[in-house]
Amino acid sequence: MQQRNADNDNRPAEFDAAILQWLPFLHKMAARLERNKQDREDLVNETVATALKRWAGYKQEGSFPSWLVFQMRERSRFMRKQRSVRAASYDATRP
Repeated sequence: MQQRNADNDNRPAEFDAAILQWLPFLHKMAARLERNKQDREDLVNETVATALKRWAGYKQEGSFPSWLVFQMRERSRFMRKQRSVRAASYDATRP
């Protein structure tokens, strides 16, 4: 069984509910950012995991969907960078 991070133990249930409420929106945003279906699913999953990890950084006076989009764009940039590094290392190993 995995142990939860101490910061996540205090995460309000309303925060988790808000993520679930905005999940269809995240899927639509992922479709705008990624062409590949698997990449879209990975992006949504990574975004949710990041949002749950960084919940304390959300300011309640701000827009929750905007905060989620920021998290998603950040994850998308990171994932694209990882893919380009993998592609470059693959190309370097080819004769």
